Amino acid sequence: MTNKMITDNEIRSLSQAEQFFNMAEAYVDAAVLQTSAVQKNADSSWPDASVALFLAAHGTELFLKAEILKRNSSKVVKDFSHSIRELLIEYRLLYPEPEYNCDFPFDFDEILSSMPKGVQDEINSPSMVFRYTVNKKNSQWQILNGFVASSFLVELRQLKQSMADLRLIF
Repeated sequence: MTNKMITDNEIRSLSQAEQFFNMAEAYVDAAVLQTSAVQKNADSSWPDASVALFLAAHGTELFLKAEILKRNSSKVVKDFSHSIRELLIEYRLLYPEPEYNCDFPFDFDEILSSMPKGVQDEINSPSMVFRYTVNKKNSQWQILNGFVASSFLVELRQLKQSMADLRLIF
């Protein structure tokens, strides 16, 4: 067996947006693999599902940041929010044209608006809930999460296709 060292040199020459696109695709690909593993393994648990959801949420976050950087290359990365909801608002302002309209996973705007204020405040981004078992106050999350791998695989495939379609028109 030959060991191959992989370095970040392959993406260093790319624009920030292209680097984010590449990382987003890798996270979503990893989410597909993890979700497939959860679906196949009868002993899968919430931590296994939570990792799949985190990977997908982070891939979505990075993809939105890449799209925003494409239209606003002066944006400073540290000024980005980690909230998919906030990123979607910025994305939709920058891309109001119909061809850029896309249903992204983790767009909880409608759901959040009907939740108590405390729940809305506690969820900064979906990846927070899927990455940590407790909130910033060391309390259990107030929301109940569930996961059906077969359904999520369909959603991930749609996300991958949307990402590919949008990249063609950027």
